[in-house]
Amino acid sequence: MANVLSAIDQNDTEEKSQGQLVLEEVLMKISKLIVVVLWLWIVVSSVAQGFDLPTSELARQLSSNLSIGYWMIALPVVIVIGSLYCRQLPGGATLGKLVDGRYGRGTYLSFLKQLKLELLFSSMAFSIGVIGLLRSLSLGGPRGGFIISSFFLSGGVAFLVAYFVMRRRALYTEHQ
Repeated sequence: MANVLSAIDQNDTEEKSQGQLVLEEVLMKISKLIVVVLWLWIVVSSVAQGFDLPTSELARQLSSNLSIGYWMIALPVVIVIGSLYCRQLPGGATLGKLVDGRYGRGTYLSFLKQLKLELLFSSMAFSIGVIGLLRSLSLGGPRGGFIISSFFLSGGVAFLVAYFVMRRRALYTEHQ
């Protein structure tokens, strides 16, 4: 199967004009820039959210609510089960077809491989959780700050596990 796809890709490359190859190279550089900007934006905003978490209204409201503890357990279970049973990448059926139709076969998959979506979510959740927990400890903050931080930490673990599960299931190597 890999040989057939390699032959198809080789034929596609031979048939492409110099202009098409330059355009693909420019689009790839733009794609990489978008990935870097998204990662920076998400991680920086997550640190800011984690810093503000213990003093948030939600943290004060959750200080008396114990039911959130069940969600801390449920979140990793749901995410990991979802990664075990999903049959295609997020948005593959809709957004993936639209992107591939406009920019060429495999563009959507290539972008998601660069983005490392599950690692991005994991980094975001760990950033919010760790910063929120440290800030809650330093402020002796409301109990809700600890609860929300723990929720994000459990989400970080869940998305990290999902990253490895989805790579193991080879969802990011289909249709190449």
